Amino acid sequence: MNKNIQDKSKALNQWILDQEIVKEYQRYETLVQNNQELKALEEELKHLQRQIVQAKHRQEDCQEIIQEYQMKKGF
Repeated sequence: MNKNIQDKSKALNQWILDQEIVKEYQRYETLVQNNQELKALEEELKHLQRQIVQAKHRQEDCQEIIQEYQMKKGF
């Protein structure tokens, strides 16, 4: 890769990482990753998402799964 492009890429990446919104996201991500209950809920939500996609792919009724997902997500 061109050295100039590589240097600009690194500078852009560092600028992004220095943004307050990114730092805030990283703090929340750390909190979630260190909380077993939240990690378990996140995995459960991902599992339900996969079930919904699979059911829709098979053209099956997935309304109950969607309702469970929304309930767990807090809608």
